Amino acid sequence: MSQWLKHMCAVYISVAGSGADDWLRIGKSTVFSVNFNPQVETTDYIEDEFPTDIVRRYNPSMDQEIAMIEGDDAFDALFAVRQALPTGTDANKRVLVVYPKDGTNGKVSFAATATIRFNSELFVDSKLTFTLGSLKDISWGETAFSNGKPSFTANS
Repeated sequence: MSQWLKHMCAVYISVAGSGADDWLRIGKSTVFSVNFNPQVETTDYIEDEFPTDIVRRYNPSMDQEIAMIEGDDAFDALFAVRQALPTGTDANKRVLVVYPKDGTNGKVSFAATATIRFNSELFVDSKLTFTLGSLKDISWGETAFSNGKPSFTANS
């Protein structure tokens, strides 16, 4: 058995407009959690003593932050996106979450489209906070690395 540690997991974002994803690691952060946000329907059937919950779907999201360090590729790219304060489909960005679990040809991971929502600039803490919400088009697969750059391949 081995415990997964924070430095073994990674979240990447691609702010490329079109074409191939250009993955940038969100590494200068102290927050990394995937929230599953189950959408639950509760029904109180007459024959049951207690109400019944049925999970209808999930609406995953990730609350994120990045240290405001000019010269960090991910911060510089996110700051440029923040300046535009995108709305509608312009706010859709690709994300990649890589786990430390070995697959056949790389690390187990998923790629998805997320809606980026900027929350705040915390100047005292030197952090830009944002949410990668409404993850959709989730594809599970594996990520291999070449010269430190991730390359995602979806499962067939």
